Amino acid sequence: MAPTPQDGVLIVLALILSASAFFYGRRKSDEPSERLRPQAYILRNQVTHARHLPLEASHAFTYPTVSLLVSLDALERGSLDLGRGWIFGYGGLWGRLVGLRSDPYVTGQQGLSIRNKLEGILRHRGYLDTMDDAWIMTMPSFLGFEGINPLTAYFCYKNGDLWITVLEVCAMSLRFLWLPHFLVL
Repeated sequence: MAPTPQDGVLIVLALILSASAFFYGRRKSDEPSERLRPQAYILRNQVTHARHLPLEASHAFTYPTVSLLVSLDALERGSLDLGRGWIFGYGGLWGRLVGLRSDPYVTGQQGLSIRNKLEGILRHRGYLDTMDDAWIMTMPSFLGFEGINPLTAYFCYKNGDLWITVLEVCAMSLRFLWLPHFLVL
């Protein structure tokens, strides 16, 4: 099978995040276990859509996507920034090749970090414990353009164990946050 343009994007993203983990992760902690623990992953996905109800539809489609699975703590403290944020960075919309910013995530208050907004939603729903870290699986922006991001998953950890998962679903300009028991926030 011949390489596709998406394969080239995956290779570039892998090199960027690998260099980030190697060079920047080293300086952020003196603890050997912290330096060696991965803080980000690049995921190659395939999205398939087909209608089955009320009748099976003949129109269906599949398309490839790239998403990131990153530690919110590493992202928000700048451990994953590359090239002073020009290659990969957190915050701001323009001026970077690949990036994430907090405004499109966890509906509600603007200007807060993703983690702060996520903790606020969890507190509002009665989850008063503080999480150690959360990992976000999402599609990044490329050259400042934020494309379709139908699903963002937040994996929240407490005492080193998976504590709760929050799903943020975007469809037809509507945005919903769901907990594992599928309670709408």
